[in-house]
Amino acid sequence: MKLLLIRIITLIIFFCFFMANAQRFKNDTFCNNYLSFQSGFTFDFYNSLGARLQVEYYKKIKRKQKKYIGFFLDNKVHLTYAATDNYGYPQLNTIFVGVNYHYMVNLWKNRLLWDIGAGTGCMSVFNKTTLSLLPTFNLHATLDFKISKKCFLQLPPLLVFLPFNKASLAYNYNFKNFSIYGQFPFLNLGLRYKI
Repeated sequence: MKLLLIRIITLIIFFCFFMANAQRFKNDTFCNNYLSFQSGFTFDFYNSLGARLQVEYYKKIKRKQKKYIGFFLDNKVHLTYAATDNYGYPQLNTIFVGVNYHYMVNLWKNRLLWDIGAGTGCMSVFNKTTLSLLPTFNLHATLDFKISKKCFLQLPPLLVFLPFNKASLAYNYNFKNFSIYGQFPFLNLGLRYKI
């Protein structure tokens, strides 16, 4: 019950933050705003492997250039431990809320884009006994393939060699063994839809 309450409160805060920023940009004449959904897996420094869901709203900040600001919610639910078979670590779930800066590099006729950038926010890391709020920084890179007039398929940029598209690092003051908490989404697929 406590876990459900934490998630509901986090979602309410995220959408209040999103609506406040949407009102701020209300009179913008710029277009090409997007809503993105990504799903896949995430593992962390504690070998916790979990299912991932990320929702992000992209807002264009420059008319002629491919610069965007994004407001996102990234959630991981623990499933099992990774292949390193170290079972002594906690089973961690995370909720990461923050802001990303995106720069789109046009690789081929607006049909293939490379989305690179960085972001910051607050990550809630929790299990049955512990809850921590960690200041977090992330780097990301995604290949976006245009599949229709309003929709892009999002893939990790080096799918075969390096199947992850984001690295999130946070100062860890509440869990043992690591002073930095890190998590890496991998084998992620996403859709970015023009709204």
